[in-house]
Amino acid sequence: MSVLIQLIADYAPWIYALCGVIALWYLRETFRVRRERRQAMYTLERETALARLRGIFGVAFVLLAVIGVVYYISTYLVEAVPTPTIEEEVKALTPTSALLLPTPTPTPLPPTPTPTVTPTPRPRPTPRPTEPPTPETPPVQPPACPDPRSRLTWPGVNAVLRGAVQVTGSAYREGFEYYKLEFGVGPNPRDEDLSFILRGDTPVYDGVLGTWDVSGLPPGVYTLQLKVVDYTGNWIAPPCRVQVTVGQ
Repeated sequence: MSVLIQLIADYAPWIYALCGVIALWYLRETFRVRRERRQAMYTLERETALARLRGIFGVAFVLLAVIGVVYYISTYLVEAVPTPTIEEEVKALTPTSALLLPTPTPTPLPPTPTPTVTPTPRPRPTPRPTEPPTPETPPVQPPACPDPRSRLTWPGVNAVLRGAVQVTGSAYREGFEYYKLEFGVGPNPRDEDLSFILRGDTPVYDGVLGTWDVSGLPPGVYTLQLKVVDYTGNWIAPPCRVQVTVGQ
């Protein structure tokens, strides 16, 4: 606190000068506002000028208060507060003797013996026999029929069939006469080796073509064929074929 009082007392002339400059600037503003108030034609302009005058008087009051406080501190208060001497400041900055006392060093204790732990042998894992890999079933894929008018949508390629299977797809063309479903043993049987399943006399558009019962067939790979025939006896070539598997 004494340092702040001494600082204000030392800079008192500069504080007076700053307050004087501010007072001169607001004095100029006072004359300008009063002139505007006399020249104002409307009541609102006069009230605005009057409010500005009140603000200027408020600033003037603050400046007078600051000047009075600085004058009191620099004239009376600075003499009442004793100024610390150089010896006192050095003594205040010097650490006390209590802080300079040597710190006692603790006496180290003898080490505590650590018990020896006998490691427990781990059992060796018994190798398990390697099981033969299970063959993966190939994924079912849609048949690649070249003509959308003669197309099978189910069953798909590599489908495993059991019992009565509903065959779906499309069978239509210009001059439609009928369509027929046939099957053969193996992935690529000859036409003369195909067996008849059923015949349909009505065109089908993405619907059920019929039912194929595979219950009496031995397990293995078969080929399902769809053939669409017109009234002249010609069919859409090549016919749609799909390779399937009959399960056990």
